[in-house]
Amino acid sequence: EKDQEYVCDRLTEELLTHLLKIEGLPVISRTSCMKYKGTKSSAKEIAEALGVTNILEGSIRKVGNHVRVTVQLIDAIPDKHMWANDYDFEDLKDIFSLHTKVSTDVASVLKGKLTKQDKAALASNYTVNPEAYRLYKRGRSFWAMRTVETYDSAEHYYKRAIDLDPNYALAYAGLADCYIYGLQGMTNLDEVQVAKMYLSKALALDSTLWEALTTKGFIESHTE
Repeated sequence: EKDQEYVCDRLTEELLTHLLKIEGLPVISRTSCMKYKGTKSSAKEIAEALGVTNILEGSIRKVGNHVRVTVQLIDAIPDKHMWANDYDFEDLKDIFSLHTKVSTDVASVLKGKLTKQDKAALASNYTVNPEAYRLYKRGRSFWAMRTVETYDSAEHYYKRAIDLDPNYALAYAGLADCYIYGLQGMTNLDEVQVAKMYLSKALALDSTLWEALTTKGFIESHTE
């Protein structure tokens, strides 16, 4: 269903983000992964096309408030299952714990023993407010469309998320991203200053936030 498809897409993005936090665990980008959504290609064919060894796939089923997420990890070349598990929740608000649980399980299978730093990175969700999280993800989906209109929508949702959680570092990083492509009708200099203001707030809340650090690097590489 449409709403469940949206949840699946957001879960995919969030799981990738969590797995990227694990040192020494290379992960293919969301853009490359999503090309194979609903594909009939074999695990081996996908692995060869992406240049990967393992594939994580899953599904989500929702009946009323009950949610079951089924995840499996595949050793793609011989096309053999390495690991699988079901995760049951009574409310989508428990989505925060899902990201951490699945990422930790997958990383443990692939990497073996996780360091304290790995576990701390996986446990970080940036907000405990489910509605703020939903608004942030909604803003992110609009931002990804990369148009003047959708950037305005993204900014609107990011600001609503911050209204609910003033310490939501990811939402501040998202606001900075709205001002880095010259689509806000301001001079480049003015837009950069606004982006830097939001970045400063995001990094003050979390100096290791890679979304903010990536945007900072982009700004520095495109301005003198």
